[in-house]
Amino acid sequence: RPITVMFADLRGFTPFCNARRGEPTKIIQALNQKFAAAQGVLDKYDACLDKFDGDAVIAFWNGVGDQPDHAARAVAAAIELIEGDRSPAGPDDDQLHFKCAVATGLAFVGSYGSRQKMNFSAIGEPMNLAARLEGYCNEYGVSFIVAESTVREALAVSSPREDVRRLLESNEFVQIGTAKPKGFPEEVAFLSARRKI
Repeated sequence: RPITVMFADLRGFTPFCNARRGEPTKIIQALNQKFAAAQGVLDKYDACLDKFDGDAVIAFWNGVGDQPDHAARAVAAAIELIEGDRSPAGPDDDQLHFKCAVATGLAFVGSYGSRQKMNFSAIGEPMNLAARLEGYCNEYGVSFIVAESTVREALAVSSPREDVRRLLESNEFVQIGTAKPKGFPEEVAFLSARRKI
């Protein structure tokens, strides 16, 4: 299926944990608080949560049922996640902030695993690309990266949801670079978003 994937993880999580080696409960509480906030955004935009993996959140759209505006929903969700993350909800939130990437492409969606344990997930290029692009956030000093092809689709397919359209219209997308991610034969152009003045 054509899907759009959001891959997000927490900037500074390793030093955060290292500074609290003797306080595992605080680490788990802080992580769960960030995950709960992310889950709220994903639910709002009807995402399918793939998994919480370490300090990462992986979700996708159009994997379950038809969401023709899957790219627009994913971009809107990522923007809201990053914007909402700027307002600390707890004492440790000033140190942990999400950075995320969004990519679109064809993937195999279904249940994977063994007889003992199965997961409903997606496998394919957009999952890998979103993960690779998220890795460029630190290099380019941004919290959000989106593949250029995803932005094109998000703007081309009008969402029936007013909140999605409003969020996309209130942001401008600026190209910040191109790169050839590991495992990809061609360079990929990617952008970030910023509020229009």
